[in-house]
Parts: sequence; C-alpha cells; structure tokens
Amino acid sequence: MKHMKIFLVLALALTLCLAALVMPSASADTGVKARFGAFAAETSDKLFMILPGDGVSSLYSMPGAGGYLTLIETASQISDLVADASGNVYYLRYTGASFQAIMRKTDGERAIVAEFGAGSIAHSLCLYNGKLYCLVNNRLMEIDLTTRAAKQLSGRGMTAYTIADGIVYYESSDDLASYQMPSALTAGATVNGSSGRLYGMMLDGSNDMLQFDQGVSTLFAYDEYVYFHNMGDSYIVSSDTQEWLDGCLYRLNVNTAQYIKVLSQYDWSYRPTDYGLVIYREKALLQADLSGQNEVLVYEPDPYNYMAILDDAVIIFEYNLAQPKLSRINLKDSQTTLLWEGAFVSYNSQGGEVVPTETVAPSDTQTGADSQNTGVTTPDTQTGNTTGQTVNGYTAAGSMTYGATGDEVTKLQNRLIALGYLSGKADGIYGDKTANAVKAFQRAAGLYADGIAGKATINAINQDNAPKASKSGTDSSSIFPKSSTVRLTRDDVLSIDRSLWPYARNEIYARHGYVFDTRAYADYFAKKSWYHPGGFKTSDLNAIEWDNMELIKAMEKEFPNTSSSSSSSSSSSGSQVSTSGDYIFPNSSTVKLTKSDILSIDRSLWPYARNEILARHGYKFSKSTYSNYFNSKSWYKPGGYSSSDINSVEWYNIDLIKWMEANA
Repeated sequence: MKHMKIFLVLALALTLCLAALVMPSASADTGVKARFGAFAAETSDKLFMILPGDGVSSLYSMPGAGGYLTLIETASQISDLVADASGNVYYLRYTGASFQAIMRKTDGERAIVAEFGAGSIAHSLCLYNGKLYCLVNNRLMEIDLTTRAAKQLSGRGMTAYTIADGIVYYESSDDLASYQMPSALTAGATVNGSSGRLYGMMLDGSNDMLQFDQGVSTLFAYDEYVYFHNMGDSYIVSSDTQEWLDGCLYRLNVNTAQYIKVLSQYDWSYRPTDYGLVIYREKALLQADLSGQNEVLVYEPDPYNYMAILDDAVIIFEYNLAQPKLSRINLKDSQTTLLWEGAFVSYNSQGGEVVPTETVAPSDTQTGADSQNTGVTTPDTQTGNTTGQTVNGYTAAGSMTYGATGDEVTKLQNRLIALGYLSGKADGIYGDKTANAVKAFQRAAGLYADGIAGKATINAINQDNAPKASKSGTDSSSIFPKSSTVRLTRDDVLSIDRSLWPYARNEIYARHGYVFDTRAYADYFAKKSWYHPGGFKTSDLNAIEWDNMELIKAMEKEFPNTSSSSSSSSSSSGSQVSTSGDYIFPNSSTVKLTKSDILSIDRSLWPYARNEILARHGYKFSKSTYSNYFNSKSWYKPGGYSSSDINSVEWYNIDLIKWMEANA
C-alpha cells in the first residue's frame, strides 16, 4: 500500500507538470521529426559515413546502391552526421582548436554555420524544424541556418536530449539520482552509478519542469512517448575486468504521464521508428512493436561494428571481419543489401574533396549531369582492371589509377598526348586530367571506361592502330548559348524539342569539362568545338547554372512522355496544381516529392499541402484556417487519426515541405 501511495503521488505530480507543457496539436500541424546525428546518414541517392583513421576521422560518401567511397574531408574529429530531406548534410568537426558545425550542400559546397570557442566541447547534433541543435559544454545551443547565428537556449545542464512537438526532453546534468547494486565480480563490493533525472522545457527555454523522478539515459521521442533507459530499474553490465550499471528500456506517455517497461532484457542500442522498435543486442539486430513485444531477428552482425539506426534502415559497418562488410538493412521488409565487402580506400591525411580510386566524377542528383552515371565501378574482364584496395595509386593487380606517380605514368601520358587525348606536357602524376583522358581513350577503343589504366588498356593504347582522338564534324553551336549567364524561362525550354532537354541540361556541365560516361552524351559533346573534357569541379557552377538545370530537370519530370508539339502548347505561366480529387499533391502519400514539385505551386499553399497528408488520415485540425479549408473537401473525413498510420513517404514529404517553408 505504501508503494501504491508513492506511485499515485508521483503520477499526479507528473500529470500536473505535463498538462502545462504538452501541445496536442503541434505534432500534426508541423509533422516535424528531430533527426539526430550518427556515424552514417542517407540522402535520396548517397550514403555518408564517418570512419576513423590513424588519430583522425574521415567523412566519405558513396552511391546509395553501393560502390567506392569518395573522401570529402579529414579532421581531428568528425561526428554526429545528419541529413535533411533536401540532401544537405550536417556534422560536427573538431579542428584541434575548436568545434565547428558544418553544412555540406548537395553541390558539394561546405560552410561553417557555427564555431564554438576554444576549449568548448560540442556533441549531440540534431536537426529539427530547419534549425540545428547541439550541446556545448552541456548547454543546449540553437543554430539558425539562415542567419548562421548560434544562441544558448537554457542555462540548465544537460547530458542528453531529444526534441518532439517543440519540447526538449533532457537528462539533467545538475539533478542526479544515484544507484548501486552488488558487484558481480568482487564479493561484498558494490557497483555505483548516477544519472540525471528527466526534465522537459519549451524550445525557448521556458516551462522547465521535472518529467520523471528517476535517473535516465539514451533518450528518443516518438509520437506521444519519450523512450529512455530507466536507471531506477538497473542491471549490471560486466566483462572479465569491468562492470557498470545500465537501465532497462521504458517509455513515458507525455499526454497521460503513464510509464511502462518496454524491455526486460538489456539493449546495446535502440530506436523507435515508423517500422517499430529497432533493438540491438550482441550479434542480434531485432525489430519489435513499439511497446517492445513480438521481437523478430532481422540481422546477426559481428559484435565489432559501427551502427546507425535511421528512419527506414540500419547501416552497419562490420570492420573486424576478415573481409569488412558495409550493409544496409531495410526496416520495411527486413531485406539486407551488401553495399561493400573488402578494404575501403585509405583516408587522405591532407583532407579536401578529391576523386579517389575507381570513383567517377559527380553523379546526378536533382540537377546534375548524365543521369545514368551511378558512380559505381565494377570489375571488368574486358579491361583487366580489378577493384580493391589501392596503394599509392596502384591496384592489387598493378593497374595505374588516381594518385599514381613515376615513369610508367609519364609513358602513359606521352602516349595519350600523341593520340590527342591529353594536352600539355607529361608530369608523371595520375590526376583528374589523366584519368579523364584514359576514359576518353577507353570509350574510343570499346573498353570499359573506368579511367583505370589496367593491362588491357595499356595494351590497346600502345597498339600502332590505337584510335586517335578526333574532332571531325565538330560544330560550335549550343542549345542555350547563354544558359550559364542568363536564367531560362519555361517558354525558353518549351521552345525546343523535348528530346533536347537532357542535352540542354548537360550542356551546362559540358562547358566546365565534365566527362560523360553515357555514350550518347559523350558522342554528342565530342562533336562540339568548345568542349574540352577534364578538370570538372562542381564548385565552378554558378547559381544561374544550378537554377537552369533545376528548371530543365523539373520540366523533364513534368512532361515525361510528351512531344514538342504538346509541350509547346502547355501553359508557360507556371505549373498548375492538380485538381485530381481536389488535392494539391494527389500522390503525396505514395510518391516522394521533390524540391521542384513544391516550388511549382504558390508558396501560400505549402502549409496546406503539408497538412493535406494528415487530413487524408482524418486528423482534426484545431486551427480554423486548416479546419475550414479541409472541411470544404469532399474527401475529408475527420476522426480516427493516428500518427502511426503515416507512412515513411508521407513523413518524408512533410519534412521536405516543412524544410522548404523554413529555408526557401
């Protein structure tokens, strides 16, 4: 009875605290999720990872379907990788003198969005509602990505935090609870531990209140719940020589103040997702329902690994195996995709974004060049080139590639110069221009164009009848001569045949020397007298060029199967909102929207397009603006809404629109 009385008093206190804090309508009207950093992050077409080196951290990217890594940069420490819906990537970087918050845009440009004073320690980077958050010296900082201004939100000390519905739930570093248990290693001894209690406050630092009167750790918010390890229900974790306390997984309903035990067993890591609760134990990755029931084994990883639990997948790098493996486990169907097996390329201690071994130039995302370029190089028996680890620019099979130096490179360059594929003097360094020249020769010789000078390529290039570079039939024409200096209009694009649109888009890349892997583009631009392949860098593209490529790409999607005659008759005043079923975006529950899709409608409609997704599931709007709007729709049936009915595509679209509202 005594225990029951204590429980009732605690539950009542929690209910009173939470009543002043929770905002029931915020989740539905915003649809924003907090995205926390990990060792890996995914965009629509790329996987980014932080891998350790000899006393440093290196950030890499690779195509989402797998392939070789591209080194982005190296620093004393890189951590907390997170991506937004538009493909931008954020992370924390330690230079050796200070911590910085970095933003890497989709075009590869990187910018310091915040820098913290010397001696400060930053960690736990989070992206929420278009802003970055992190802990600096245990104080929560907010970083505005538009103004790039950082400010401290609260003077309260925090060890960990999570954000949901505009509320910060955090483990206090000021208000600690202590625990002890009998030692499992030493008879008569105890294992002691302490952890901060769970608090909650508004994002502006107001309404700071106790939420759970026990020590907690490892926080995640999902729907109306906050998940955490409850140190009040501790167990001992031990090895042969060490032992410490950890807590069982609990969840607290922030609307009712009820809390339940989710897992009776230990977990090394966990995360609630749209596909249930993901649980990691030694050699076991499992999925259960969000209450911790009905566990199903989905993967058995090596215990030595780096793991990132993302919204719809788990990325695992098992580095201790004889052949290290990088895998992606899809949470929707539990299918495992092997992204890479074997040794990765070594980090470059000089840092900077380079074109590493067996990695081609930039692949197409939303606006880039040749859309068939996957960025993946595979073994090819025709060329004799092999994949695998590269040492000083030479593969295990002795093929020359990026970074090689010496007399053999000089001989190759002189032969490429003689055949017309390379200009200037041989310098003995296998760089971008040499790799691009090798690709051009390989295409002309009918070999696999990977830019690696293997046995078959060397034999072919030294033949007396080796094909020479030819500019026969060249012309100086351009589809849009001023597309690098003048913004195109829809009328401009509609004025040319639909079949020329991809060439008009890639024409912008070609001006900067982009080397095309797709034969159609390579042959087309080879005939242009102004085209000089090699030396391409995305940083050379200006804002007008990016805008023009986005416009053409969007129109290619808008008119996928139309001829020039039907295209030219289309309205040039901007894309019109579809009225199919009186929806703004009829397919936003099944198809991921793009930035161009959202830009095609008036900005005033963006909030309605976002909430349209929720309205399909019967959400009752508290704001009259939305309730009046959706009540006028014949398809809208208010009632029965559950956030668990929102699928991953819908959350993606909500996040993207919300990000556009905050940043466009």
